[in-house]
Amino acid sequence: CFAQVLFAFGLEQAGTVLLNLDASTLSLADGAGVLSWNGGSTLGDFEAVNASTPPTRQTRSGIPVVRFNGAGTVLRCPVATPNSILGANDYSIELWVCSSTPTGTHTMFATTAREGLSNNNGTVCEMRYSTDVKNAVEYYGSGNLTWYGNAGVNAPTGVTYPTAGEWHYLVNTVDGTNTCLYVDGRRVSSVWQTLKLSSDTAFCTVGGVYSRSSKSYTNGFVGDIAKVRVHDGCLTAAQVLANFEEENAVFQRDVTTLAPYWKDGAWKGQSFTGNQTLDVAGATPLVLDGVTTTVNGVQADNGFLTVKNGTLTFSNVLTYNAFGYGAGHEGGLTVGEGGTISATTPLAFGPRPGGSGRLVVAAGGTVNTTSWLRFGDYFGNGTLQIDHGGVATASIVILGPNNGTGTGTVAGSLTTTGMFYLGEKGGSATLDIQEGGVVTVQGVAPYDAPSANLSVLKLSGGTICLTSGSIKSLARVEVEGLGSVGVPNGNAFRR
Repeated sequence: CFAQVLFAFGLEQAGTVLLNLDASTLSLADGAGVLSWNGGSTLGDFEAVNASTPPTRQTRSGIPVVRFNGAGTVLRCPVATPNSILGANDYSIELWVCSSTPTGTHTMFATTAREGLSNNNGTVCEMRYSTDVKNAVEYYGSGNLTWYGNAGVNAPTGVTYPTAGEWHYLVNTVDGTNTCLYVDGRRVSSVWQTLKLSSDTAFCTVGGVYSRSSKSYTNGFVGDIAKVRVHDGCLTAAQVLANFEEENAVFQRDVTTLAPYWKDGAWKGQSFTGNQTLDVAGATPLVLDGVTTTVNGVQADNGFLTVKNGTLTFSNVLTYNAFGYGAGHEGGLTVGEGGTISATTPLAFGPRPGGSGRLVVAAGGTVNTTSWLRFGDYFGNGTLQIDHGGVATASIVILGPNNGTGTGTVAGSLTTTGMFYLGEKGGSATLDIQEGGVVTVQGVAPYDAPSANLSVLKLSGGTICLTSGSIKSLARVEVEGLGSVGVPNGNAFRR
């Protein structure tokens, strides 16, 4: 992904904006039929599939809208869906909508037709509005995105799906192997998967979707749509939030009812009470001092979190916890004296191109996860720092996977109960175990594949100890001073 500014609109964009439908550009009186809606030079004028029952131009609370009333009021793109958002390519879809009723299944936007292909899995993206919390975004046979993670991720109090009769900003993004859904600037659902969206000569639609099996338009939307934008790149969480804040000056969504997020030294929305998702943004760190609570997880795509003198437990609601996600973004987690992080889901630092994330475990701090610690991924940069007296334990530790770059210094204790990678799939990593530092590997130990000499294991007076398994290492090993490699029980150390 890469960020640009949508010229003439002051909004963030990713890649090229392929579609920009805006009801305020329609020169029609209220109640007039919308036979076509111009979406820009790439996709052109969306046309009513039924000229006798088109959607209508209306005004809601002073805001121009296109009002849909079921499957007979669908608008269709005149040209085939661009290849730049098909296959496994990145994309983003933004909608400002107000549903009249969530009862039933209502498709707001679809990238192409559904059903009828030899392999249906993940071939179409349907953004839906309904009480079916498990199918907010359907990829038809692949891993669908749910409203609020089907478990209260960033949900306003007492809400399981976006409230009908209110404006909502809905965004679906795809970035390589990760798909996300945002509601009113908050990420509410994500699934790691690789899509294979196909056009098969079909066209994208607004207000419904074409069914190949019934040869008709179905899942008609009932309500108002003010804006639709499609990008052939992936908006980051920070960009989504920025666009929501920019346009909400017009739509006036009551942010005090929304799930909280921390931005530049203050809470936005509801106050944080635990059992929520910690959204952290801005240069001013969120410091939890003396706080012990459970959260759904942490999203610090472009923000910093410090925990000390208390325990922050991450439940398994979020697919992963991200720090420094996306081009130009920095994020970090510092665990200070008396602080403990307890997690059952991955902690990822710098997990995407151009992002930079950092984990610091200071003296007296503890990190314990039964899942991954990942540093640098998919061309990102991640840094691990464990100071004297700091302790970290994970099932898997990986520095620099998938063309990423990982750097680590350990002067405290790092234990992995499973695999331990230094560089993997074209990535590179350097791990320096300093004096007094101990790295204990209980599973498969550091290696770099497939290219040799990309990664370096430095023992600057520290120790790496194999309690089982072997070091399958293509990395360069540098031993300085009192540095040592412990290989008990006849285990192998191979270079």
